[in-house]
Amino acid sequence: MRGGAYGRATLGYGGACGDVRARCPPSRAVRLVSEAAGARALDRRAGAAVSFADMPEFTDILFLAATGAVAWHALSWRNAEGKADGVRQLFGCIALLFFLRVLLVDVFGIV
Repeated sequence: MRGGAYGRATLGYGGACGDVRARCPPSRAVRLVSEAAGARALDRRAGAAVSFADMPEFTDILFLAATGAVAWHALSWRNAEGKADGVRQLFGCIALLFFLRVLLVDVFGIV
């Protein structure tokens, strides 16, 4: 087979599809990517270093701390006269909604 969307011949072309950078049929490229992802998963189980993105509990706790601090500060803030600012209350309520959503859905699994 020659030409086409993949440049040179894609079938039987001296193993060019073994190289991820080569132009390969989509099914072969997808298999190579999924095999690489499986190898990374095996490395994680074997005790290799794990990034923070691989720990959803850590990211949930970090997100809860940040949105909780924003909501607390924005909803409890008062000026020198003791009046609340409407914009801070609005963004505090939005942060509180995100906080409750992550807490109830992602952490507790209620909803």
